[in-house]
Amino acid sequence: MKKVASVVAIVVLIAAAVLGGMYLYNNKHSFVTLDSVSMEPTIKNGQKVRVHKYKAAQTPQRGDVVEYASGTDPLVQKYSKSGKLIHRVIALPGERITIKNGAVQVYNNQHPNGFNPDTYLASNVVTEGDIDDTLAAGMYFLMGDNRHYALDSRAIGPIPLSEIIGQVTY
Repeated sequence: MKKVASVVAIVVLIAAAVLGGMYLYNNKHSFVTLDSVSMEPTIKNGQKVRVHKYKAAQTPQRGDVVEYASGTDPLVQKYSKSGKLIHRVIALPGERITIKNGAVQVYNNQHPNGFNPDTYLASNVVTEGDIDDTLAAGMYFLMGDNRHYALDSRAIGPIPLSEIIGQVTY
């Protein structure tokens, strides 16, 4: 009888450990399916991605692909059922971003003459819009990789850190 009780105790401990691990994992990560072509070819329409929620001290970095909630914006409400979008971080708080003649430039202390943050995109990608904006503290400029079909910061403006949920891996 003692042996059966020991086996039962071990099974219960293993089950508790597995369930606890699943709970912790799911509270740090979530899975979403992209319902847009705005990140193609990087992420395909209908592709499932993992969102790693940012911890309190973490902030998005340039080039990160992030999920964010912008559900109060009328355009987002019209085109996104969940009120959430997935795009790439292009410019960080305090930086100046310009879009002119199809080219994106970011200006900061390290690059006072500007640089092209789009080195990961095909050279023939043209970015529509005419923007010259300096981002306030806590604000990020996000754009889709498929610029022609992306509802991003060019239309809805810079995104506050408080609306950025986490980094997307695909």
